[in-house]
Amino acid sequence: MFHPACGEAWKHFDSTHPEFASESRNVRLGLCIDGFTPFGHSASPYSCWPVFVSVYNLPPTMCMKQEYVFLSLIIQGPQSPGKNIDVMLQPLIDDLKQLWYSGVQTYDSFRHQYFLMRAPLMWTISDLPGRNKNDFIKGRIENGTMPERLSGDEMRSRIHWLPDVLFGGPVQFRWMYPFER
Repeated sequence: MFHPACGEAWKHFDSTHPEFASESRNVRLGLCIDGFTPFGHSASPYSCWPVFVSVYNLPPTMCMKQEYVFLSLIIQGPQSPGKNIDVMLQPLIDDLKQLWYSGVQTYDSFRHQYFLMRAPLMWTISDLPGRNKNDFIKGRIENGTMPERLSGDEMRSRIHWLPDVLFGGPVQFRWMYPFER
């Protein structure tokens, strides 16, 4: 896949929400969150969690450039936010809900007119919350069979029973708790 627009999730979203897909000025967003300790492991424990929002309906040469990736939030403190991360993300969640459900009046400077811009959160990139930190051993090479390649429909059929998975709607952040490090 060269760009997310080539993927099945993008096409499925367009077929599920044709009124959204018909407005070419609508924006598709991705969210990236990951924590780190800025002073290393030997210094006092301190945690920093930047939250980035990126625009995906740009050409592949532009969508990951610095000017189109927005630092929307920094969660910092003496410890990892853990299960309280949803409280800290709430203002961003409220903004994302407004962008999807009601949209925002936006000025198109090329056409010299206002339009109602909507923006779904299409993807999130974060830690693997289901993995134990002891599962990762530095320098270890995994041996075994490769994971099975699945199409979008095959993946949907395998995870349809999960209660917090919504296809084509706003993301529910309850499942996004990062694991403790």
